[in-house]
Parts: sequence; structure tokens; C-alpha cells
Amino acid sequence: MESSRSPSLLHRFLRNAAAAFCIFLLSKALCSPFVHIRKSEEAKQAKAIHDSTEIMKAVKLYRLVHGRLPVSLEAIADQFDDETIPEDPWGKPYRYVVKAGGAFHIVCLGADGKPGGEGFDRDLCCGGKRRR
Repeated sequence: MESSRSPSLLHRFLRNAAAAFCIFLLSKALCSPFVHIRKSEEAKQAKAIHDSTEIMKAVKLYRLVHGRLPVSLEAIADQFDDETIPEDPWGKPYRYVVKAGGAFHIVCLGADGKPGGEGFDRDLCCGGKRRR
């Protein structure tokens, strides 16, 4: 009697295992693009933060050498490898905002390229404080 049940149990086990594997593959196929998009956008934000920090360092070096802030980012382009200011990861220029008292900000407008926003559309700002 035991041997007559074994093929039936084995058959049900294999059928259930195959069904579970198909569900796993289907969920992986449906979810992977969203995970990839999220990771891609997170990487773009990290690159924007890195780039704006590098631009901020170049502005500070310019101020150290010339005793004043540059009028525009083009004035510091020679400090980059290809002598151009990098674009943000979404293909738009970084904004350079000079504040009163010698403070400045390097701003990336995020994925949507518009001021404000939330999530991947939020603005990323890197600032330099005024020199004392």
C-alpha cells in the first residue's frame, strides 16, 4: 500500500513544486523592471550628489585662488577633465545660485527638471558657506 501511494504523493509534490516555481518566475518577471528602475534612479541621485559636491569643491578652489566667487560655472570648467561642467544624470545643467554674504548652492532639479518635487523629482542641493 505504501508503494502505491508514493507515485501519487511524488506526482502531487512535483506538480505543486512546478506551480510554485512558475509563480516565482512570474513574480520575478513582473517585479524586476520596477526594482531596476528604482535602483537606476537611486544611482542617478547618488551621481547628482557626487557631481554637485565636485562642482562645489571647484567653486571653493576658485574662490580661494581669486578671492571671489565665480560669476558662472563656466569660469571653473577648466578644473574638470574635459573642461566642461558635467550635466546632471538626467541631461540638464546644474544650477549655480549665489546667496548674500558669499554663500552659494549647486542645485540639481531632480528627474523632472522642475523646482520642488518629491521622491526622484526632488531637488538636490549642495551648498558652500560664506568665507569668514
